[in-house]
This record gives sequence, structure tokens and C-alpha cells, in this order.
Amino acid sequence: MVPDSTTLAALSVPGTHDTLSIHGGSWYQTQEDHGDSGATLTAQLNAGIRAIDIRLHYLDGSFTIHHGSVYQNANFDDVLTEASAFLDAHPGQTILMHLHAECTGEIGSCTDVPSTVTNADRISLFESRYVAGYASHFYSPSVSTSGKAAMPTLGKVRGKIVLTDFEGPYGGDLGLGVSGFPGTIENDYSQCDLATKWSEIQANLVAAAAHPTGMYVTYTSANCAPFGADPSMMASGYLFGTGENLRLLTYLNSGAIAHAGVVMMDFPGWAPITDIIALNP
Repeated sequence: MVPDSTTLAALSVPGTHDTLSIHGGSWYQTQEDHGDSGATLTAQLNAGIRAIDIRLHYLDGSFTIHHGSVYQNANFDDVLTEASAFLDAHPGQTILMHLHAECTGEIGSCTDVPSTVTNADRISLFESRYVAGYASHFYSPSVSTSGKAAMPTLGKVRGKIVLTDFEGPYGGDLGLGVSGFPGTIENDYSQCDLATKWSEIQANLVAAAAHPTGMYVTYTSANCAPFGADPSMMASGYLFGTGENLRLLTYLNSGAIAHAGVVMMDFPGWAPITDIIALNP
């Protein structure tokens, strides 16, 4: 077991980008479909995923899960119910949760209801309905409106959901989460040249390995559909090029790094998940 004194920044954590995006066809799907209403999240958690990326649509006083304009047949209550059940069954574990307000109202995106929703409204709903309803499962300093929590040790967050950060629809931090997240981030999501994208991924992994107490988050995902590679093509490869998942697996198996930070992936198989976890002490 990883020592309780280990900080979250010092962990190597496998995660999924757009965690519940399983509907909408190849332009939108980023993960294997293991069922609606949060069942896909449970399958990922059981496979070893510990960092999740949740995209929120404000709908008349609740949050639903969207990728762009496409509803993913899940609501935020489903996410928290499934995550809480997993932690109840595995109290030594923790889940890192990134939240992003998905809807910009632009073509290809969703529109919040009402369309006049502000970031203050989003925070108010999050606090009053979701933090209040699942208080025992949140790491409370990470969801406090009094400011960012200090980077915790693993011992403080076992059995808890840690809100790492909460972004608005155009980016920008809404003030909740843990100080230091996302830290140094690689998320060139529109870079669909396989070799160039890999060079960006590798550079961030090398930096994470060189600074094992710093906070590094690496997204291996990218999407240029409908006029280029979609998420599955970037993950598995296209036009005889090697996909990012196999490049990552080969790199991890080479022993090149001893620390990876948080790695957010599309369509990860068991092998890269297992290899990332194995980097922990």
C-alpha cells in the first residue's frame, strides 16, 4: 500500500479524459461503453482509474453530463452515487475529480438552461445540492468556498472524492479544489499528428519524472473530427501510425520514468493503467 504520508502530487495516477463520453458516435466517444447512468464510471474505477474528468451541463437546477451538444445518458447524481459506492467498498482508495462546465452555447456545444447561468450559479448549485448531498464522501477542504485546499497527503483523503479543480465553460478556475492542480499540464487537444502529439506527451512525462513532488497532468487525448482523426484514431493509431496508447505503454515498459503524475487517457486498456499504478512506491 502507498504510504499515507505520500502527497497527491507525488502519486502516479491513471485517469480518463471526458470520463463518461460514450454516446454521439466517433466524433464524441472517448471511452469504452460499459453502460449508462454511471455504469461506465464504475467499470473504469474497477479497472484502476482514479482520476476522472466530468463535463457538466446546467439544466434547471441540476447538472447533467454532456460532451459538447451530446447528452451522455448520465447525471451528476449518477457520478457521485457510483463513486461513493466504490469508495464505500474500497475505503483505502481515493478519486480525483476534475469538473468542467461544458456548455458555451456555440455551434457543436450545449446550452445551459437557463442560458443566463453564471459561474456563481454553478458554484451555488454544486455546493447546495451535490456537496450537501454527498458531504461524507467529499474531501471537505477541496469543496470549501473559503479557498483552495492545501495539497493533501493520501492518508487524509482515503475514502474520499477530492475535487482537484472546477473550470468554467471557457476555462478559468472557479476557486474550488486543491492548490497546485492542474500544475504543469499538457493538453494540446487539437494536435492530431500522432508523432507530434506524442512528443508533447513525452516531454510532460519527462518533466513529471524529474520533479516527483510537483503537480503534472498529461492528457494523451486529442480530437480533430470531423475533418481529421477522432479520439479512437488518436488512441489506437491511423494511416499506419502508432496510436498514443501503444506509445505510452511502450514508454512505460521501457522503464524510462519512475513517476508520471496524473495521466488522462482515451480508451485506456488495462496495461497502461496497471503500468502507471506500478510506478507508485
